[in-house]
Amino acid sequence: MRFFTLFVALLLAAPLVSGCADGLVTDGADAALAHAGEDPPNPHDPPSAGARALDCAKIEGQSPVEPGASHKYMLDLSACGPFLSNTFSISGDGTITGIFAGSPGAEEVIGAAADSTPNGSFVLTAAFCYGLVDDSTCRSLTKTVAITGPPPTETYDLALDATALADRVDVAWDPAEVEPTANFCRMQVKHTLRLDGSTVDNRYETVNCASGAFVDLGHQSTSSQVDFVTYTLQTYEVAGQSPSQSIDLLQSASGGVFAVESNPAAM
Repeated sequence: MRFFTLFVALLLAAPLVSGCADGLVTDGADAALAHAGEDPPNPHDPPSAGARALDCAKIEGQSPVEPGASHKYMLDLSACGPFLSNTFSISGDGTITGIFAGSPGAEEVIGAAADSTPNGSFVLTAAFCYGLVDDSTCRSLTKTVAITGPPPTETYDLALDATALADRVDVAWDPAEVEPTANFCRMQVKHTLRLDGSTVDNRYETVNCASGAFVDLGHQSTSSQVDFVTYTLQTYEVAGQSPSQSIDLLQSASGGVFAVESNPAAM
C-alpha cells in the first residue's frame, strides 16, 4: 500500500517537473531578460563602442624606408564602426607631406617623408574617435618607421641669370649649385643676329666657379630685339697632367639677353 501511494505521488508530480523544464533558461543574461519580458539580444547586432575591441584600428605603410623617401600610410578604421574624428601628428626624423582621401568613414591616408638621416626613425600618431556621438571610444595609435640606407645623393641645379645694363651685361649664378668636384669653369659668350642666325661673336672666358658672377663689358642693353647674346657656364673636373690629363664636363647652364656690342676693345 505504501508503494502504491508513493507511485501515485510521483506520477502526479511528473507533469509539473516537465513543464518547468520546458521553460528553463540556462544563460544568466537571457534569463534576466526573459523574466523581465524582453527579447534576448541579437547576436548579429554590432557591439557597442565601449564593448568593441581596442585593436580594431591599425596603421599600415612601409617600414623601413630610405633617407629622404616619401610614402603614404593608411589608418584603417573599417573594423571599428562609425568613424567620428582623427588627428595625425609626427615626431622624430620625418615630416607630414599631406593628407589624402581614403574610403569615407573607414580610412585616413597620410603622406610622410623621411629626413636625410641614416639610421633614424619617426613616429606617426593617430588620435581618433569612433562609435556613436553619445557612445564613442577615443584612443591613439602609433607606428614607428625606421630609416635605413645611405643618405640621398645631393643634386645641383645650376642656373644663370643675365641682366643687360647700359654699359655691360651682368651674369650671376649660385656657387652652392656648382658641383663640389668642379675645379675649372668657363663662360661662353655667343652673340647672334635673330634675323638670319649669323654669329657676331663667339668666345670663351675662364671664370671663377665660386665667384657666382661674370661681367661682360663687350655688350650692353638695346631697345631692339635683333641682337641676342647667350651666356653658357660650363663646369669641369680636371685631373692629372698632360698628356694623360682628363677633363670631364659636369654641368652646363645658359641664359641670354637682348644686347649689342658696346666696346669691341673690351672683348
